[in-house]
Amino acid sequence: MRSARVVTLGDAVVQARRILVRTGGLDMDELATRLAVSRATLYRVVGSRDRVLTEVTWTLVRDLLERCVHDAHGDGLEWVLDVTRRYTAALSTFEPYGTFVRAEPDTVARIVFGADGVHQRAVTAQRRILERAGLGPAERLHEAAHVYVRVVESGMFADVFVGREVRDTVTEQAARAVLEQLTTG
Repeated sequence: MRSARVVTLGDAVVQARRILVRTGGLDMDELATRLAVSRATLYRVVGSRDRVLTEVTWTLVRDLLERCVHDAHGDGLEWVLDVTRRYTAALSTFEPYGTFVRAEPDTVARIVFGADGVHQRAVTAQRRILERAGLGPAERLHEAAHVYVRVVESGMFADVFVGREVRDTVTEQAARAVLEQLTTG
């Protein structure tokens, strides 16, 4: 008797990330082939392409953000802004993700801004960054993190979603204003 191949969502995410980094997209047939399972089995395991892409995007964002947190300089507000500068610069020059964003803006909108999307996880990560920086009262950090992430996302995705590029300096000024409001009250 031949045993069935056991594939997890984690296995699919690892392979899907490799595909996205290599091609700037995700072909589910290629993912099924790499995992040595049928498409039906793949979809039973992962649920949907959007779910896989959400997880892949989050792993990319999380790993990049962790690197930026580690490499950033300064203290308090300036440290938070340096983390953000490093993050936006690195993501904007990561061509596979740029290719994906330009090719599938509707998919990106769903996986970033959906109910269990990357945005919610980014807010939680940003809250931790604000805590680490010692900014503001604890009860206001989640709200501030949410607004801060929205400001940064608006600057990063404006050209894709509204066809107009936002200068980094404008985004940074708005992000700084959110942080200053948090620290002053």
